[in-house]
Amino acid sequence: MDPARIFLAAHPMDAFDPQLALGLRSLSAADLRLVSLVMLEGYTIAAAALVLGLTSSGAKTRLHRARLRLRVAMGETPIPSSRTIPEGGRP
Repeated sequence: MDPARIFLAAHPMDAFDPQLALGLRSLSAADLRLVSLVMLEGYTIAAAALVLGLTSSGAKTRLHRARLRLRVAMGETPIPSSRTIPEGGRP
């Protein structure tokens, strides 16, 4: 068997960019599964929600938050949404 395949079978996260691997490791198992289904396997959010026993809106929220955590873990500054309320509580 190919030595690279043997190594990657034992250390699958090493196949990713180191920053991405760090970000993926920061996710909970449930969020990692959701991210994997939608971003890597091409599921729609609704289909991933069905697989994971979530509502579509719950999956959408979890995916959004997981993406933010990925960005932060990878050293990027998250882009605030237009609905983000600044400190002080007033839009």
